[in-house]
Amino acid sequence: MDAHGEMGLIGENFDPGLVGRMKEDGYESRSGSDNFEGASGDDQDAADDGRPKKKKYHRHTPHQIQELESFFKECPHPDEKQRLELSRRLALESKQIKFWFQNRRTQMKNRWAEMFPCMISRVATIDVLSSATGVTRDNTLQVMDAEFQVLSPLVPVRQVRFLRFCKQHTERVWAVVDVSIDASQDAASAQMFPNCRRLPSGCVIQDMDNKYSKVTWVEHSEYDDSAVHHLLRPLLSYGFGFGAHRWLATLQRQCDCLAVLMSPNIPGEENTGITPAGRKNMLKLAQRMTYNFCAGVCASSVHKWDKLSVGNVGEDVRVMTRKNIDDPGEPAGVVLSAATSVWMPITQQRLFDFLRDERMRSQWDILSNGGPMQGMVKIAKGPGHGNCVSLLRGSAINANENNMLILQETWSDASGALVVYAPVDISSIGVVMNGGDSAYVALLPSGFAILPGISPSYHGGQSNSNGPMVKPDIDGSISGGCLLTVGFQILVNSLPTAKLTVESVETVNNLISCTIQKIKAALTVT
Repeated sequence: MDAHGEMGLIGENFDPGLVGRMKEDGYESRSGSDNFEGASGDDQDAADDGRPKKKKYHRHTPHQIQELESFFKECPHPDEKQRLELSRRLALESKQIKFWFQNRRTQMKNRWAEMFPCMISRVATIDVLSSATGVTRDNTLQVMDAEFQVLSPLVPVRQVRFLRFCKQHTERVWAVVDVSIDASQDAASAQMFPNCRRLPSGCVIQDMDNKYSKVTWVEHSEYDDSAVHHLLRPLLSYGFGFGAHRWLATLQRQCDCLAVLMSPNIPGEENTGITPAGRKNMLKLAQRMTYNFCAGVCASSVHKWDKLSVGNVGEDVRVMTRKNIDDPGEPAGVVLSAATSVWMPITQQRLFDFLRDERMRSQWDILSNGGPMQGMVKIAKGPGHGNCVSLLRGSAINANENNMLILQETWSDASGALVVYAPVDISSIGVVMNGGDSAYVALLPSGFAILPGISPSYHGGQSNSNGPMVKPDIDGSISGGCLLTVGFQILVNSLPTAKLTVESVETVNNLISCTIQKIKAALTVT
């Protein structure tokens, strides 16, 4: 699949080195192999004169790195017992094990992934072959792992290991180029990343005189589509899933968001009483909510999922479960996730406007208790009314529900649209709005992703006997309709050791089916 695109971006608030740049802290530690002691503030000893001692670096052996990487893939957050076992087995101090995992998790927090949260589920710098100083990282060459996703359970996550080269071509032109490592030269890559190869791909960023940046993007890859559902294959074949147009549409929306958020006067906001710190924390909480929604829909390795097969669940519905024991950002217990994608014979814009409208929410959302939702807070994230983070209040039917609000994020661009929401406790969200830490707000997201659709009757521009010829487009209003992904994450038991019941699986499966039926009925589509 080849795809190419070009666009202009707001440049006054756009950093040309952003796409190819790593954060200064923690991205050149060679997958945690350069571990240092005394990294955390409480454990760092002070010298006699009161100044911190110089940190002592410890380089792990290849065997230790291999064992740690294998364990990290299965469990990024080992508990004390697991750390002690690794310490004994690898002849390392428990503190060294702890710091290695801290560094490794830090490596995964990459600004590239932050810019494309719905496209990149996980990214890590594995090795730095050539480093450079300066903001643009000129001549930096590194080995990276990444997982790319389309927001549908019917498309497998693409796992890729590749080289990334960053180059300042001229004074005002930068290039970032990726290419998969040849599997014949890396046997491990052939086993870990069998379904996709990233052929020379990347972007060229040119600084313009009008405070804009011109970005040219190229995507070129080989992949095995045998595991892709037939409903989604046309989307991938014509570049709507992983092609350059989607990268550019996302980048444009994110830059519009940056421009709006950095503007002193933000039109369309309804956030009286929120401090600037509270506004920032609300956006950070919504970002985490959306990130976890995407991870649940796409079954990325961000979480360790167990896939379930239950007789009454349709083959197009993916049901998974996982346990949360010590993550304060989620309720503790057994979490059940279910997602599916369906064809909708209406435009992306019409479907998006319906799903994001709090006045229409009672027509599909059981959390609304049959009554209208009331918008309480609205934080704009871009031009237009659809790109925002909101707080909604529903009609409570008991005292407990008086303590709950709905946090919602919505956006729409040329690559698709998103409506993600989660119940939140009033007292917790109050702390966040006053500038408190959002990391301790427990939430489980649900919602919808809308993808550009090519009608099932489309066959490379040819019509079949059952339908008219449909021409694919990328503006979100493709003739024939769009694809709707529905995803729910539900806490089915507050005890992490509890056994999952068949009834719980059937309940969430019925919830998905009922929601889709209600949406179709409200929009009078079949």
